[in-house]
Amino acid sequence: MLLVHPEVARDYIVEEETDWWVCKCGNQPDGDGFYTCNEIGEIVPPSVPEGWDEKHYVCHRCWRIINSNTLEIIGECSPDVLNKNNEFRWEKY
Repeated sequence: MLLVHPEVARDYIVEEETDWWVCKCGNQPDGDGFYTCNEIGEIVPPSVPEGWDEKHYVCHRCWRIINSNTLEIIGECSPDVLNKNNEFRWEKY
């Protein structure tokens, strides 16, 4: 039996149609959606150039962090980032 170390195993979300993602948790754009974020999953508005690298998104249901170029799940938000994300207010931008 071959065991793969969890840090080596890669996981991906599914793109059913162009720009229509389905996360491992079942979330889709018309569900809880996906937000632009930095590499640690902290939500950043796309209008703030120094904040968003145009690559990372976070699932608003399970808080997995996704590389939009490869659709690879690169991690999950830490509890501190999760708390900050829950307080984020889009209306400020």
